Amino acid sequence: MLMDQLRQFLAGHRDFDDARTTGDFILPVRVHTDGTIETDDGRRFGRQEI
Repeated sequence: MLMDQLRQFLAGHRDFDDARTTGDFILPVRVHTDGTIETDDGRRFGRQEI
């Protein structure tokens, strides 16, 4: 995505600050009853027991 944005800058379709900034994106996740969040690739975030 960043390379596409830089190419658009070189072609005159974006200004430099816009071309070098990556945007936000949304990923599908599962929210578990304990409040943790898990991504499709198995990474889990949230409450950690000590």
